[in-house]
Amino acid sequence: MAFTAPNWRAILVGATFTVDLGVFWHSRRLFGELWLRAIGKRRDNLGMPGPVYVATTVGSLVSACVLTVPVRAAGTTSSVSDMGIGVLVGMTIGGTATPAFTVSFAYELVAFAVEGGVFAVWR
Repeated sequence: MAFTAPNWRAILVGATFTVDLGVFWHSRRLFGELWLRAIGKRRDNLGMPGPVYVATTVGSLVSACVLTVPVRAAGTTSSVSDMGIGVLVGMTIGGTATPAFTVSFAYELVAFAVEGGVFAVWR
């Protein structure tokens, strides 16, 4: 099977969506307070967010690049199929079933599913 060059625009959009989703997901409006209680921290003792955002952005770009491999290798033509591949990749994340893990795991499933859909649209 021959691979073509990755669609960098789709990777950038997928990574940007993942970072934006993470900011919203961990906000007070969604699961931020639950996540903070689960990790035993308070919002005021989290420190400077800048380095965390940089690491998250780099990690999101890397994960979007990695996700393109199984999506492209599957050769599907359906957004739903590619979103399913994203969910399967998201489910490979290891860990234990703690509340903090559950919040993070659900975030990864949603992020990878949407990225899979983005990659299906922009082949």
